[in-house]
Amino acid sequence: PGVLGSADSAMQDSFSGSLLDFGHYTRPRDFKGSKVPDVLISGNHKDIEKYRLEASVIRTFLKRPDLLENRALSKKEIEILKKWCRDIEKIIETQSLRGSGTLSGN
Repeated sequence: PGVLGSADSAMQDSFSGSLLDFGHYTRPRDFKGSKVPDVLISGNHKDIEKYRLEASVIRTFLKRPDLLENRALSKKEIEILKKWCRDIEKIIETQSLRGSGTLSGN
């Protein structure tokens, strides 16, 4: 009791619901070449929420994919992963068309 600032604090924790937290930014908007994504300063709360979910899902995939394997993914989370998969496939296809050799991983 009294440890969290509010009842919602646990829901906003950096590790809640088996997803890692999205990145957090502060001022200045540009610090040593790292900029706050425009969507986060847009004021559009729906777009900000969408950005944060995508960042959280991808961060979890990159750092702790095991957490996604044991999670019942939402429709939005599945769409995020499918979008990234398509983007990665496009990159691989572009590299293959350039004749950069095989991408066998060896």
